[in-house]
Amino acid sequence: MSEKIYDVKKINQTIYLNDVEFLFNNQIVKRSATIKYIESSMSFGSSKIKNIFVIEPFYYETKFEVGQQNYNISCIDNDYNNFGLNNKIRFSFLSNSDNSKISKDRIIYYKIGDTISIYQNRVVLQNYSTNPLSINIKLLKAEVNFGYDIKFDALKFKFDDILTNKSFDIQGSQQYILLDFWGTWCNPCIELLPKLKNMYTRYHNEKFIIYGIAYDDDLNEVKKYLQVKNVKWPNAFDKRSKADIIKLYKIQAFPTFILIDPTGKIIYRGIGKSSLEQIDKLLSNH
Repeated sequence: MSEKIYDVKKINQTIYLNDVEFLFNNQIVKRSATIKYIESSMSFGSSKIKNIFVIEPFYYETKFEVGQQNYNISCIDNDYNNFGLNNKIRFSFLSNSDNSKISKDRIIYYKIGDTISIYQNRVVLQNYSTNPLSINIKLLKAEVNFGYDIKFDALKFKFDDILTNKSFDIQGSQQYILLDFWGTWCNPCIELLPKLKNMYTRYHNEKFIIYGIAYDDDLNEVKKYLQVKNVKWPNAFDKRSKADIIKLYKIQAFPTFILIDPTGKIIYRGIGKSSLEQIDKLLSNH
């Protein structure tokens, strides 16, 4: 079988390839890839690399240890030519024990400046150099245990219900709280509303409540939707141009569901129908 030969002459020339072999979890898999020929600022010792080929988006991974637990830090950059721009790169952290069992919809990505709680430490992503093999991480003493993922106390926020203007606070409710991050533009969110209503009818009492967070553009459209669908639980409006609550909880897909127990601790986080079914099972056992 003959292979196609590419004649690369221009900097920033892009090549699109199919069936490129990658090594994932010790297995060879074939995927499409975009390869770019670029100028490089990388150097190793006294040797500088002038031009290199890179795959976009650019991935790399390294490991570090905290409290006798090994962690993998994976970095994704969608713009290698502007690698120094902090908002262009994303990081994910997984412990070795999580790495084999965590589903893709529960991987949370971070950026420079974010603080993450790892093994009773607050880890701050401070900076990275123009050499993508180097990143500086700062450990701070953990004074609080608030976060947006399982096992952390849910981050505090207050809101006014869209329909009643009544104020709500997710802290100190002594209830199971289901946070539903949704939008009128989100078809999966709309499709799951009957299931949410069913759960609300079966579990709603002094020990369970749903708080919706509507990530949308038009408050009046959201009001109309809630009235037409006869939604009984409180909903916050998180305007898409600001997205304060969405950013606070690192929401990256919709619908996202977060279940908080009566002590204020997050006990489940997931996306879509399967996650809602899992939450239903958890509630049925309490």
